[in-house]
Amino acid sequence: MEQDLSLYSVFYTVARNGSISGAAKELFITQPAVTKSVHRLEKHLRYPLFFRNPRGVTLTHEGKTLYGYVEQALTALQMGEASLDCISDTLKGVLRIETTTTLCRKILTPYLKKFTKKYPQVQINLGIGTSEQIHQDIAENKFDVGLICQSLLTKKMEFCSLGQLNDVFVSNKTYYKGLGNNKQKTKRKMFKGTLILVKGEIVNKEEINNYLEQNFITVQNVITVNSTAALIELTKQGMGIGFVAKEFISQEIRNKELLVVLSNFKKVPLSTGLIRKQQTLCNPIANKFWEMIKTANKEKSA
Repeated sequence: MEQDLSLYSVFYTVARNGSISGAAKELFITQPAVTKSVHRLEKHLRYPLFFRNPRGVTLTHEGKTLYGYVEQALTALQMGEASLDCISDTLKGVLRIETTTTLCRKILTPYLKKFTKKYPQVQINLGIGTSEQIHQDIAENKFDVGLICQSLLTKKMEFCSLGQLNDVFVSNKTYYKGLGNNKQKTKRKMFKGTLILVKGEIVNKEEINNYLEQNFITVQNVITVNSTAALIELTKQGMGIGFVAKEFISQEIRNKELLVVLSNFKKVPLSTGLIRKQQTLCNPIANKFWEMIKTANKEKSA
């Protein structure tokens, strides 16, 4: 290979960012320097690698072909460097994890504490996103490991289950009482209520509405929030009936701030777990983290 490896690194970064400016920012060099490197590589290979447009750049057919090989090569070099640290049992490097706000607070944090205590020289890069975004980011190698509520697996993804989450209807005592007592409901009088849901979560609204109507509650309004924490707070304040994983509100139930209502609702539990891209070359640090959680989950289940 006649060309300097740095040219391929610049090419890879531009392709991943979809822009010259984004790559320059990530690489801490000027935009003209990035453009010059791309032109040098294109001249050497004798193929155009990018389509230029006002919004950024996209890969040509030749660029897409090259990108796959460059990604594998750079990943192999990173894994090789990380493996050297594993030989001495002194783990160094970066672990890139992405999850949702609630899963980070409720599930991931204890594992991270244990891992960083054992490997203090590992740097943790933590990202927050939706389950769909996390799946896409893992597929694009932006993160090593993802923690999600619902697996949207493809054949290229590996999943390590951490258990299941059971969605329930919850309310504060005052709000639910305002919807009518059991005696009133037996007279088939319909009561109007507000339903609170988390944006982006996989729910069957028709199934939920039908079930509520069977319990003489018509959904008059739906409040959609960006996080489980917001849903819990609005429900505690009596804004409506929340639909949330029971495992996320154990403290609120113990403190009698919330109560599970319409408890005979049956829904297939959501699987919670880690995802990672299936590949021959994996970050040794991510492997250590994966195996640690897998082992801890087995011990918990035993």
